[in-house]
Amino acid sequence: MLASTIRLGKLPPKADPRTLRLATYIEKRKLPKIPQAHNLSKRTLQAFPHLGMMANNNLGDCTCAALGHAFQTWTAYGGKPWRPTDSQVIEAYNRVNGGVDEGAAMLDVLKMARSVGIGGNKIDAFVAIDPMNHDQVRTAHFLFGGLYVGANLPTSAQDQLDKGEWFLTTGNGSEPGSWGGHAFNIVNTSKRGLTCVTWGTLQKMTWDWWDRYVDESYAVLEHDYLGDDNRSPQGFSFEKLKRDLGAL
Repeated sequence: MLASTIRLGKLPPKADPRTLRLATYIEKRKLPKIPQAHNLSKRTLQAFPHLGMMANNNLGDCTCAALGHAFQTWTAYGGKPWRPTDSQVIEAYNRVNGGVDEGAAMLDVLKMARSVGIGGNKIDAFVAIDPMNHDQVRTAHFLFGGLYVGANLPTSAQDQLDKGEWFLTTGNGSEPGSWGGHAFNIVNTSKRGLTCVTWGTLQKMTWDWWDRYVDESYAVLEHDYLGDDNRSPQGFSFEKLKRDLGAL
């Protein structure tokens, strides 16, 4: 994949004191056992053999495209696979950026997706994850059906696209942000690393690469991933999270 055929578009992280933290809502005694490896890509690809660029080859809409890919996974598990059209992703992106293709902040996209939605589908809530806490990352990925993540990509990440994995290097081109900011959706986690959906394909990354370049991460609650009892497939209840976010 040539870097000239794809776009980035994540702006620097925004701070909001109202953004809830996952640690506040996790009660260890009620959690199921978190597996060392958790794969969401298999069922996602079964439902969507072609994941789609979602216009991120022409526009810096990665922040909205990443949520579009997240909807693919959530609905694949919910039993009614759905993805927003490219036009719906572009409409959401323009709603956040005011029609100027200069990228967007992930927090602004999450707030828009909660209030208006993408293609008519809204998210219910979101909580910030500490990307340096690997146990929290794995727990959030397992319970919420993915992670909405932003990274300061180095230029070295361009050449690693064809290798299918981002891994840590040193020297020229390894500086965080030397390529630019990018957002993507995590579908797999394991002892060795993580896998995201981006630019219509799967891209792996090692944990040490993650530690250096990821600068923000969110777990997103979306109703298609929940059962009738408002619990995830792993049995975790989100009622308190929904109530608290609704009161903000």
